[in-house]
Amino acid sequence: MIASASAFSQKTYTLITAISNYDQRIRPECPDLPMTTDAAKRLQPVLKKQSSKVAVLTGKHATHDNILAKLRGICAKAGKNDRVIFYYGGHGGAEGCLSAYDKNVYYTELVKIFSKCKAKYVICFFDACYSGSSKRSASQFDWTQSRIPGLILFTSSRANEASIGSSVNNAGYFTNALINGLRGQSDKNHDRNVTALELFTFIHGDVKQRSGGSQNPQLITNKENRNVIIARW
Repeated sequence: MIASASAFSQKTYTLITAISNYDQRIRPECPDLPMTTDAAKRLQPVLKKQSSKVAVLTGKHATHDNILAKLRGICAKAGKNDRVIFYYGGHGGAEGCLSAYDKNVYYTELVKIFSKCKAKYVICFFDACYSGSSKRSASQFDWTQSRIPGLILFTSSRANEASIGSSVNNAGYFTNALINGLRGQSDKNHDRNVTALELFTFIHGDVKQRSGGSQNPQLITNKENRNVIIARW
């Protein structure tokens, strides 16, 4: 079991978003993803062990405006010693975006919100095709001078790669590895702390093996953030 959120000195605010069924009248380019919401529901209790404040947006509620409004609200509450965690599961676009229920949420929009956030760390998990394209948006900001030196992005794939799901695990390869990693399988030195680098190393190896090398998760952050503790179990 993962330790309670009280194990952290700071507060952690979490938003989980997932979309399995898209309205084909609005988004005909986005076929349904049957496993996505179920995977997010499996992830929810795992993240709740790290965060007492967890909000969830799924399906038709995960619209562009709702997602951004919820993130703005979370970022406004977070203090300088706190953390913000954002998970997204659904379609993604090669043009640098996540496919919300009604229209795209561009990574540039997310980074603008995060740049105004006072939280010490903003940790994002993107399980979407082409999610590695978020690096271009993040790199537009000066990591050391902006308010987001603590921005840590875990993406399920490179900018030119699709993200794959498995009916065996009823989840995307990335989210399945994320869940197992947060539960302690990524804790290489067995100190019951999961650092960003430990988690990424585990996720990358697991996803690359399961996908036959066609999907390569990415860790996008400052070097100084690689030893940040993401979870305690």
